[in-house]
Amino acid sequence: MPEYVRITDVSPRDGLQNEPGIIPTTEKVRLVELLAQTGVDEIEVTSFVSPKWVPQLGDAKEVLKALKPLPEGGVGVGFSRLTNQSGQSDSSVALGQSPARQRITLDRAHALRHAMNGPEHALWNALNDRARMGFKFRRQHPLGPFILDFYCHELRLAVEVDGCTHRNADAQGYDAERDTWVASQGIRTIRVSNDSVIADPIMVALRIRDIALAMDAGDASQPTPTLPSGRGFKAPMLSALVPNSLGFQGVVDANRFAYRRLISKVSVFTAASETFSKKNTNATIAETLERFRPVFTAAHAEGLLVRAYISCVIACPFEGPI
Repeated sequence: MPEYVRITDVSPRDGLQNEPGIIPTTEKVRLVELLAQTGVDEIEVTSFVSPKWVPQLGDAKEVLKALKPLPEGGVGVGFSRLTNQSGQSDSSVALGQSPARQRITLDRAHALRHAMNGPEHALWNALNDRARMGFKFRRQHPLGPFILDFYCHELRLAVEVDGCTHRNADAQGYDAERDTWVASQGIRTIRVSNDSVIADPIMVALRIRDIALAMDAGDASQPTPTLPSGRGFKAPMLSALVPNSLGFQGVVDANRFAYRRLISKVSVFTAASETFSKKNTNATIAETLERFRPVFTAAHAEGLLVRAYISCVIACPFEGPI
């Protein structure tokens, strides 16, 4: 049995769209905020479908604006805080170590680069895609007496991949002391589990990027907290359903308004039943698939993940067994 299970809560979208009345925007926002405190991996916040068809979700833009209001200071503030003002050198192997100790640390880092385990290899392949990440990461980067699994100097960010040995009390105590020391050098640490990387390394890499962009570089003295589940993410991923390119543009606009990647994944919907497809999307199965093509292309260009829903794979309420 796998130790890691991803939980996606779709109630703000799939649940509220079936309510007979219109739920106030403030209550929708509060629902998302409360769900974010439960430790779920992802929340599907809303849908950018036409209010003509789903009036209950006609305030999608307003919901997202309320979740993450425009940062103070205007354009670019959300990214300007990531600029390193410490003036520290990128080469920080020494940090009080003797020359002999520095040589040992460098040799150890070199050896570890050639002995990465499966999850480390998988995450490195994702982090090393600069077109996707937007930042340069290094693997097995020496820092003082420690060796960071992955490091981005531009973001002053360390990423550690933890296996089951990190779950006992002694290991957690050591990790906490290590993270505190790393933070004293102006570097934040994000810890992710082996299981999460094995399940979806690209999703983990994109979440690392999004969390890094949301960090306040002025508060680098505190390590990034983990969720109660221990999966190492500060907050759940947010996603939204989009029916077509117009809906996808709504997601793009929301991210630009927030000056960060507020929505990291988009969802598309079709069905294995022609009748169900026509009643729910006002299009045939073939037509929905054609609508998705430009969405997939645009999502890839924006660095967004895509989830596809296929309804009625076993039976249809209109057509019976499929």
